[in-house]
Amino acid sequence: MRTVIESPEVSAKIDAACARYPRAEDAIEAAKWWLARRPESGYLMDDINWLYRQKGDSAVGIPVLLIVYTFDHRSVTISSIEIRMSTV
Repeated sequence: MRTVIESPEVSAKIDAACARYPRAEDAIEAAKWWLARRPESGYLMDDINWLYRQKGDSAVGIPVLLIVYTFDHRSVTISSIEIRMSTV
């Protein structure tokens, strides 16, 4: 299992989303848990950056997550995150 590291900007977005969406913290913690164990399950965007998309469920207040990250054998570093409710 890898350590998950967030940039200060990512942490600020997460804090704002947790205040806005009822289940954002649950969704974010689930994504971190998954990425710490299976970071290669995302989509490789270029030589080092990966994209992970986690579906949400607006009916129960779970937002969609789009996470840009890098990883090595010790850590996953989240460099960007988008947190929003699904329109579908």
